[in-house]
Amino acid sequence: MKALAIGALGFVAFTTAALAQAVVVSPEDETVVREYVTREHVRPIEPPAGFEMREGVELPPAVELREVPNLPRYRTVLMGKRTVIVEPRTRRVIRIIE
Repeated sequence: MKALAIGALGFVAFTTAALAQAVVVSPEDETVVREYVTREHVRPIEPPAGFEMREGVELPPAVELREVPNLPRYRTVLMGKRTVIVEPRTRRVIRIIE
């Protein structure tokens, strides 16, 4: 039973990472997002308590996402010094720009 539970957790972790990698952010789109965050003086937020920022994780509903003009397939948020690109339908992190 324990092996089954560990296997299931591994599958969930693998699936989450695979979903994040399925959405590819082009270098051009990354530049557009970075320039938008700078131009609009997007204020950084602190990650919610206990939240581990990594690609593939779902952002909590309390995290406000900003729409990126001309890139409706993405949303963004500035967490600390990292620009985070998010898939809006699932709220999953698809790219972290350091």
